[in-house]
Amino acid sequence: MKKWVALTLALLMMFTVTGCAPKEEAYPSGTIKVIVPFGAGGDTDLAARIITDKLSKILNCTIVVENVGGGSGVVGHTQMLNSDPDGYTLMINQLGSHVTQTQLGNTTYEYDDSTVICGMGSFPQAFVVSADSEWETFQDMADWAKEHPNELTYGTQGVGGLGHTCALDAVTQLDITAKDVAFSNTAESVTGVLGGHVMMTCCPIAGAAPYIDSGDLKLLALSNTFYQYPDAPTVSDFGCTEGMYSWIAMFGPGGVDAGGVQTLSDAVKETLEDADVQKSLKDFGIETNFVPADEYKKVMDVEWQRNHDALLAAGLISE
Repeated sequence: MKKWVALTLALLMMFTVTGCAPKEEAYPSGTIKVIVPFGAGGDTDLAARIITDKLSKILNCTIVVENVGGGSGVVGHTQMLNSDPDGYTLMINQLGSHVTQTQLGNTTYEYDDSTVICGMGSFPQAFVVSADSEWETFQDMADWAKEHPNELTYGTQGVGGLGHTCALDAVTQLDITAKDVAFSNTAESVTGVLGGHVMMTCCPIAGAAPYIDSGDLKLLALSNTFYQYPDAPTVSDFGCTEGMYSWIAMFGPGGVDAGGVQTLSDAVKETLEDADVQKSLKDFGIETNFVPADEYKKVMDVEWQRNHDALLAAGLISE
């Protein structure tokens, strides 16, 4: 009897060692939380919800979008970085909290501490003035600003936001001195122009488009060419280098394994190829633009340097 028990135990141990233990479940096997580090209803939030709705079907899992606003994206960004790198807490974000806020010293993390999953879409910034402005072109505004040093006022969506650094980049290259007025979001900066509180604003095209189309705002220039306004001039037409795009991308905490990154990246790519997703994003002023992780890291490096140079020229940071 003792021999029989010993033999049974030996066989059980052998089966365990040779791989009869339960297999790990394939990723993803549970709910994925996607942090949007801004309030609900903005461009990043709406893009995240459009994309994750389709992405959840492709991955066959539940995806919950959670808005964690504050600190120009820093609060939500920090929360994401402090989560487990198991692929179940992700972030859809623009680059401000990665590049600009780290340069301004507003973070406890470095700009490249996260795991890059992929780039997903992009849209330009718009330089707009009220419909009754005396300026008809971007050049008119630049000429007036040079004749009236430090009298040009322009609204932004907060110090260090892309609207701010994009405008800084342009006025610095044109040797213009101007006063920036920080609002808390795009809607407020646009309202500032409409109400005559500032002369111009540089903001995401999605926030300005309804007022451009209604005739309440005049589009002087875009930071980059864009399908929504194919005939609109860009800042490069007036002696500046190509402007700064707003990029929307997916990230995870540092240390997400390569297999998880590939699974997510492949699923996002398939999502962005869906005609309904493309139309929904396009209607909102976002151009689908899938960029794999390695290439998107290069995009981040370029944007980091451009933001650094703009902030340095404006005296907001030092070497």
